[in-house]
Amino acid sequence: MMKAKPYLIFTAIALAIGACGHRAADHFNLGHGRLDKMDYEGAIQEFSKAIEINPHFGEAYLHRGYTKAQMLNDTGAVADFDRAVNYNAQDEKIYYYRAFSKYRLNDCQGAKADYTIYIEKEPYDKTGFLGRGVAKAKCGDFGGAVGDFTRAIIIDTGFTDAYSQRGLAKNSQKDYAGALADFNHAIQQAPRLPELFCNRGVTKFDAQDFEGALADFDKAIALNTQFAQAYFGRGLTKLSLKQMEGGCADLNKSAELGFKTAKQALANYCK
Repeated sequence: MMKAKPYLIFTAIALAIGACGHRAADHFNLGHGRLDKMDYEGAIQEFSKAIEINPHFGEAYLHRGYTKAQMLNDTGAVADFDRAVNYNAQDEKIYYYRAFSKYRLNDCQGAKADYTIYIEKEPYDKTGFLGRGVAKAKCGDFGGAVGDFTRAIIIDTGFTDAYSQRGLAKNSQKDYAGALADFNHAIQQAPRLPELFCNRGVTKFDAQDFEGALADFDKAIALNTQFAQAYFGRGLTKLSLKQMEGGCADLNKSAELGFKTAKQALANYCK
């Protein structure tokens, strides 16, 4: 029997590997298309097929992790991002997405660490500083959070989210004047966002400016009549102003809209 020539064997192996690579890429591309259409289950199936064919396909792990995060499966997402890092530790996107999933899993320290790596790779991306600032605030490091939000604002002086988050962090530090200044700036930039008026209302309430708080909660509710937290804030404010009937009505509305804290407040103040 004639033996196959070595180069022919090599060529056959190379062709087989190439075919497998193309098959994995085909499933990856199909997954990407399904992800674009928000068919998350279908996307995960295709990315999984790509990984089954090529277990070292880092981009497939990254995209499957991202898809799982869209489905709020952050535990599964982090596992895939971990695998993606093993195959491409230089890809800054992995750290950014993993940080967000870790944050939602209440791993604020892990989120901070990943955002820090991302910032080292992308030092001019304002969203990296915003994300790390939010993670620091969740860990109780409000001073560090203010520092990161400030760096985001230096990069983009029109970054509304950074002003809003910095206002929240300053409020937690009881820097009410600084918080109000940030919320005022944010509202100038985005006067139709009910969350901004609600946050400013909370700061005014904490500073015992109850009339000012009431006006802000009124505005938040006018912009979003289903805003449970705004009804809660307005309810507490009315109670502080001795408007018992109106305050209890607002707390009841907040509870009806699903805000659990309002139920406890009703039990405490509206028996």
